Amino acid sequence: MVSEFARTLTRNTEKGSDHAWGSHYWITGGEVRGKQIIGAYPTTLDDGNLIFEPGIVIPSTPWDALWNGIAQWFGITNVNDLNELLPNRNKFASNLFNENQLYTTGSTPTAPTPTVPTPTAPTPTAPTPTAPTPTAPTPTAPTPTAPTPTAPTPTM
Repeated sequence: MVSEFARTLTRNTEKGSDHAWGSHYWITGGEVRGKQIIGAYPTTLDDGNLIFEPGIVIPSTPWDALWNGIAQWFGITNVNDLNELLPNRNKFASNLFNENQLYTTGSTPTAPTPTVPTPTAPTPTAPTPTAPTPTAPTPTAPTPTAPTPTAPTPTM
């Protein structure tokens, strides 16, 4: 679902328009009941009970109306759960859309069919040669030895 914030019908001092209230939403997808415009559009943009100065259009359809049907499509059908998710929905009870107005399927979206990958043969790879890791010699303590006694050599 995508929405666009509304704009006033009259220009502001910078010759642009300011943010307003009434706007529009798009819902797209394979299970959306398409080719329909739901809600109401003012019959005139000059005056009326939905337009006031400075060119602000009051929405005729509440945000909760659309989300009520979307929530139902996602499987939230318990009234208490819907009231918790959309706390203002009871203020618009006669103006709420249901899942059947928005979608062609029931309340549980169907999961897409998984695709089976095409098997491929593994690509042979040569092992990467590795150099041996040099190791430092292990230091050893000298082994103590006892001196060997020697006889004095005679002198002449």
